[in-house]
Parts: sequence; structure tokens; C-alpha cells
Amino acid sequence: MNRLVRRLRGGSSGAVPVGFLLVGLLLAAPSAFAAQNAEPTRVAVIDIDRVAQESSRGQAMFTELQTMQEEILRGRQQREQEIRDLTNRAQSQLLSAEARADLTRDIERKNTDLQRWLEDQQRAFNEQQTTGFTALEADLGPVVEEVARERNIQLILRVTPGLTFIMDPALDISAEVITRFNALSDGGEDGQE
Repeated sequence: MNRLVRRLRGGSSGAVPVGFLLVGLLLAAPSAFAAQNAEPTRVAVIDIDRVAQESSRGQAMFTELQTMQEEILRGRQQREQEIRDLTNRAQSQLLSAEARADLTRDIERKNTDLQRWLEDQQRAFNEQQTTGFTALEADLGPVVEEVARERNIQLILRVTPGLTFIMDPALDISAEVITRFNALSDGGEDGQE
């Protein structure tokens, strides 16, 4: 009997005490029983990029970004043409050395101005893109939550191309979210100004 008590208390054998094993089994039994009787977790996936591309709000955002990009391109082409014109004038044999030096400084200044302007435009474009996507995702949140509630979905995974593999297309709620998001947007409740 003393050996059994020593073993339950940890004894000197160096093995895991039997008492700990028994307590562990007793504690694990209820959770194992509950896991057998619990409903499986309902999982869905959503492709936010697809929603952005196919929803009316997303398409409007992409149109704005494309317009901004085209304006930047026109501004760049105009500034580059000015630089080319100055460069051609600077190569004229009729100019004095002083006039050529003035034109060269002007070309260098315009090149520097162009680079700064392009950096500013790129920064503004990136900010507009980030702001657009952030607003789109914020407005999309309640629609996704509604679909999840109605379908009793506990977990929604965001599709990451190349990392997310969808074995059952029925798990993808993107089309349903797009339809509801478009209905919300068309109803004038989308928060657009």
C-alpha cells in the first residue's frame, strides 16, 4: 500500500505519476464527450478582390483610380515633352554658351521637378487606393456578417490566391455578398457622397 501511495504522489521512480494521469483522464473526458456531441464548425470563404472587381461600388472605385492614373500619365507626358523641347533648343548651334548653360540648368530643374511631381502623384494615388479599399471593406463588413448569421457560419476565411484552396465551391459566399452589396449600394445606403 505504501508503494501505491508513493507512486500516486510521485515517488522516486522518475516516471509520470499515475495520479496525474488519472486526473488528466478525468478532466479530458468531459471535453472529449462534448466534442462528440458538438455541431461541426460551419466555414465559408470570401474573395474580397472578386467582390471589389464585380460589385458596383468596387467598379466605381476602380474607375476613379483609372481616371486618376490617366491624369497622372497626361501630366507626365506634358512635362516630359517640355523637357524634350528644352533639350532640343539647348542643342542648337545658334545659342551662346551662356544661353546653353541657362537652358541646361532649366532642364535639370525641370527633371528634378518631374521626379518630385511623380513621387507626389504616386503617393496620392496610393492613398486614394488605400482609402477606397478601406471604405469598401468597412461597408462590406455588415453585409458579410448578415450572410454569416443567416447561414449560421462561424468562420469566414479570406481567399488568398495561391494559399487558399477551395475544395467545395459551395463554401464561397462571394457571389451572394456581391449581390447583396450591390442591392445595398443601389438603394442609396452605401455612404457615397
